[in-house]
Amino acid sequence: MNIHPIFVHFPIALLSIWGLIEIIRPWKWFKDFNWKSSQAVLLVVGILGAFAALNTGELAEEIQGHSKLIETHSTFAGATTWLFALFFIELLIPLVSRWISKIGEDNKIVRAILVLFSWYQKIISKPWIRIILAILALVTLVITGMLGGAIVYGNTADPLTKYLLPLLGL
Repeated sequence: MNIHPIFVHFPIALLSIWGLIEIIRPWKWFKDFNWKSSQAVLLVVGILGAFAALNTGELAEEIQGHSKLIETHSTFAGATTWLFALFFIELLIPLVSRWISKIGEDNKIVRAILVLFSWYQKIISKPWIRIILAILALVTLVITGMLGGAIVYGNTADPLTKYLLPLLGL
């Protein structure tokens, strides 16, 4: 039984909304709303759902069989998930930092990890990097969805698919 479609649509919606918020940056105009918490919920639930979709997609691939279209869809799904995961990692860093700091900040490995975390947060916090990564994540998400639609409904179900498939060599 193919349960992949059950797990796919919810993360698509949540991560799409998260990405649009990240690109549009509405906190500039609506300062009274807690955008960070809302985005965190969208991202955490969306990324967990995306990893579930990846796993059920692997099961679906075993049922459906391998094809270049399915492999390309799988590649874009993985890229999409990991692009969004870059922001999820940012949420995890403060939690992990507190946990490993208990080991002792005089430990060389702990210090190295904390420096690496600090470097990562410094880079991922730059607005232009966030916007570029969010746009890239949304583009890969759309391509993944178009390829998934082509797998399920055929190459003519989406009018843009006929242009995308040749670009991808499919």
